[in-house]
Amino acid sequence: MKEELVLHIGAHKTGTTTIQRALALYREQLSKKNVHFATTGDHNNVHQSLGPVEYQKLIPKGFRVYKIDDLVQNLTNHDMDRVIASSENFSFFFAEDSINRLAQRINPFFNKVTILTYLRRQDAHAVSHYQEGAKPDRLAEEQLYGYRPTPLPMRSNVLDFYLDYNQRIGMWADVFGEENIIVRPFERDQLEGSDIWLDFLKTLSIEPEGMIDHPLLNASMGKSRTFLGHIMNEMGLPSSTKQILLDLTEEDKKYLPCRRDAEAFYSPYKESNQKLNERLRVNGTYGIFSERFEEYPESEVNLWTEKSVEQLTRTLVQFIANMRDNNSYTAKISELEHERDVACKQRDHARRHPWKYFGYALKSRKKKLAGPRRF
Repeated sequence: MKEELVLHIGAHKTGTTTIQRALALYREQLSKKNVHFATTGDHNNVHQSLGPVEYQKLIPKGFRVYKIDDLVQNLTNHDMDRVIASSENFSFFFAEDSINRLAQRINPFFNKVTILTYLRRQDAHAVSHYQEGAKPDRLAEEQLYGYRPTPLPMRSNVLDFYLDYNQRIGMWADVFGEENIIVRPFERDQLEGSDIWLDFLKTLSIEPEGMIDHPLLNASMGKSRTFLGHIMNEMGLPSSTKQILLDLTEEDKKYLPCRRDAEAFYSPYKESNQKLNERLRVNGTYGIFSERFEEYPESEVNLWTEKSVEQLTRTLVQFIANMRDNNSYTAKISELEHERDVACKQRDHARRHPWKYFGYALKSRKKKLAGPRRF
């Protein structure tokens, strides 16, 4: 039995990608400290072991572990005592039963399971995560937030549950025990050295020597790209087309709500934050987070300035010109879309008929070992 598993469950837009890349970058240094960074597939996380309870539907049941054997093997198939596994998609676990099933499988292998999550004040989280949903291939975010080309999403029952930290993190505390839950506020003033990676190491009592430098990743898009992305998602344009248009669009300032709207969005979650703080003793702040809103403009920002209209017009004209004058450009889009469709069909078929694919793989393996036939 191993000493400890640290399950880093996000949340989204709290520097999770930066943490995961740094863990991968310093994998060798961590192993010298008897720490194993567990991943699945070619990713710096365990995303591939997680998926929606209902196929391609985040709402209403959220995510679960659907490749539990693969996950357990990656967590345990090594000789180190401490293990770190990370995926922000654990934050999409909307049912306590999904967390219970996970606990039942991993608890027997570890003396202790620690759940670590970073949380962002709800208005700031919604602004950033909603902008993330404007990017291509963000189906879960699209379903959670919708497509409105505005700085803040419309509230809904599922979104309220996702942003009700006392209820959502409370499920993890119910399953793994309050003493095994660590909540860290994702606010610069509350992070070690104002740095998410250094804070992560300090929280887990890992000496940072030789592991300080790290990339900052997955920044939010500006207002023009965000607006255009939401419109294209609502229209259902192919991902390749959306990406080309976004690449052609000049980056600009972040799309922010006015201060009054941000405060109004945050207000309903104050009581939940206070209850979570009382239960898990996160910090001495009344509601976990600071209540300063200086980062928002006092009045609504006019999205359509003369410059932004000009830039978006240039983007569309350039895209149309490329489509008309460059046949290879069009052919490339069609090729990418065809490859995506084929890969999705193969993946879906494999999920529905896993034993068939196991048989194909076994036959292929036998042929490879037998070598070429001789006549």
